[in-house]
Amino acid sequence: MSVTTEIQRLQTCVENAYTACANKGATMPVTQNSNALASTIQSINSVVRDQNEIVKYDLEDYDAQTDELTARQADITLTGKFTDIDEIVDNGFNGAFKTIESQINGITYLPRRKIHGDVIFTKLKKINGVFADVFYSCEFDQGATISFPSLTQVVGSSGWWAASNNTSFIQTFKNTKNIGTISFGALQTLDFSMYNTFSGSDASQILFPSLQTVTSNGTFMYNAFRQCLNLTSISFPALTTISNSDVFYRAGTIDPASESAFYNTPNLEAIHFRADMQTRVENLSGYSSGFGSTNATIYFDL
Repeated sequence: MSVTTEIQRLQTCVENAYTACANKGATMPVTQNSNALASTIQSINSVVRDQNEIVKYDLEDYDAQTDELTARQADITLTGKFTDIDEIVDNGFNGAFKTIESQINGITYLPRRKIHGDVIFTKLKKINGVFADVFYSCEFDQGATISFPSLTQVVGSSGWWAASNNTSFIQTFKNTKNIGTISFGALQTLDFSMYNTFSGSDASQILFPSLQTVTSNGTFMYNAFRQCLNLTSISFPALTTISNSDVFYRAGTIDPASESAFYNTPNLEAIHFRADMQTRVENLSGYSSGFGSTNATIYFDL
């Protein structure tokens, strides 16, 4: 066996190990090499559940299950709450923990809702509907994680937003405070768009370690990462197929980049892709402007 072949074998082993870690809900590092592998494994949430039991969650379940999960509370502990859910149906989490900090027609809305603990949807494989405003303006414990380690399918097929924009994650994490990592460990195909999904979030890491394909309908447009001030780098290590030239860039009516994925992200310094994606990415709309970012450099080093 040649030295080159052995190096390639070891690289493949490391890549496979990170894929397995992502699927188990690990907190994924920006640089996925052998040095960071041990700490990545240690971050896995080791919850063992009955894999044969299918648990579906809808809005009626959410309202009735326990008082501590009702959206009316201002201080909620969520660690371990969603480990048994396989599927979310009927738009069951829309606005579940949303905070509205305003006065409308003399009505004073709740102060910023505080959420304690990591939120890990351990077994959730499918979201059948729109997952909108779920954690809008919530305040988390410093460095908290929101993870979807098993989510492989999102069907945004109902509601006017889904019908007109083929979108599901609408303002889902908008203006969230103190978040460390938001991870979609097992999501391989993005066939829905994101509207203001992470806009204004404090998240320092937003991870798509297994994302391979973005279809003609799926885009990151509509300010998906707008004003994510703690986001300094984002990587797409598995992305090999892009069917839509506007995937990261949507021209605004006043400022050409104002509706693009990374608009007003002044601290975003690096956007990483696979080396073999260079030609494809360079032909995407908005490439020359970093897809709406202010200071980012696009690298092909994965």
